[in-house]
Amino acid sequence: MNTKKCDICKKTIKDNYIVAGFGLFNTKDFCLKCGKPISDFLKKNGFTQELKKYSKLLAKI
Repeated sequence: MNTKKCDICKKTIKDNYIVAGFGLFNTKDFCLKCGKPISDFLKKNGFTQELKKYSKLLAKI
């Protein structure tokens, strides 16, 4: 079983988490509390609409 830990607070992540990164292997996992500034930035700059569009495309594959 693969357990995830937040890269900021080092707590074990159970259900929901945020993954941020560039490329395929440069990703970091954050709990919802530590990842809130990241999600706020993405929402503020309109990137969440892009993510929804691509997630629908990926679900079809």
